[in-house]
Amino acid sequence: MIMTTGYRHNLEAARIYRTWTQRCDKTLFMSDDFHDEIQPVIISKNEEWGKLKESLTFVYNYHYHNADWFLRAADDNFVILENLRYLLYPYSNKTPIYFGYKLKNKDGEAYMSSSAGYVLSKEALRRFVKSALPNTEICTPGANGKESEELARCLKNVGVLAGDSRAEDGSNTFFPFSLSDYLKGLKPEDHKFLYENSFYAMRNKSFPLSKKMISFSNVHRDDLYTLEYFIYNMRVFGQKRLPAQLPIIENPVEIK
Repeated sequence: MIMTTGYRHNLEAARIYRTWTQRCDKTLFMSDDFHDEIQPVIISKNEEWGKLKESLTFVYNYHYHNADWFLRAADDNFVILENLRYLLYPYSNKTPIYFGYKLKNKDGEAYMSSSAGYVLSKEALRRFVKSALPNTEICTPGANGKESEELARCLKNVGVLAGDSRAEDGSNTFFPFSLSDYLKGLKPEDHKFLYENSFYAMRNKSFPLSKKMISFSNVHRDDLYTLEYFIYNMRVFGQKRLPAQLPIIENPVEIK
């Protein structure tokens, strides 16, 4: 589920459509205007919280039985779907859980950065639409509100867990800034919010880039084809490749 808008269709959204979303099982662009190539679902709300609620409700009503996991991304994200599947592979889609770059609010409660994108299990989506949204005491009505924190509040109130998406070595796999920002180094004085509000303490005040990176943000439209080429087409002679298939898991993790 890609969040976009009409004036970004021809460049950002169209290039996303031609690159990494081709590896999704199903791709829906949620927008306020029509476009011949990306064929978006027209959403009436422009405010981020209202747009998210309407979008997830549409996905639940028309595509709930067509997928096990539901990714929400934006038209400036690049997502490596193979690594996302690797993260989700041990988990049952019946587990009420969602993953992304985990932040914390002033009360220390977890929520996922909307900039990095996040993914909900089938059960998490069901609980959000069927249990959280109809109850205005646990989920904010109306269209106004900060998407990421409002979603976290709704999901927490219906027992959905904020999962840990870090790799085995503790490195982050979702990134709320651009890849170039991380490679240059995020200085505490320039990124005070992230240093103070990341849910997991930064090791040695650094932001380690994981070799199992899943998503990063603020990708310039001119870089989408470049990333596509270097990740999926370029090969270095002598470099060992990862196995082509994941092993069979008899009993995926399921948390009631």
